[in-house]
Amino acid sequence: LRGGDGMAGFAVRHPSGVIVHPYQWKPHSEYQDENSSGGYYSVCIDNQFSRFAGKLVNLYLTVVRPEKLDAFTKELE
Repeated sequence: LRGGDGMAGFAVRHPSGVIVHPYQWKPHSEYQDENSSGGYYSVCIDNQFSRFAGKLVNLYLTVVRPEKLDAFTKELE
């Protein structure tokens, strides 16, 4: 995060509707789901406490399918 107080709220909801990463007010956060059957996740990034200060939030998503990663790694070797 850049700007404001350097903090933001972050939460993740699984496609089943369960909140798998509860809301936390932090400078950064991570979530990893190893046994998902797929679907639409909901991600909430909250900047409510910085009403008067600008803030830039970068969101990086990495999606890896283990079976594809193994094949890709073998190709590189």
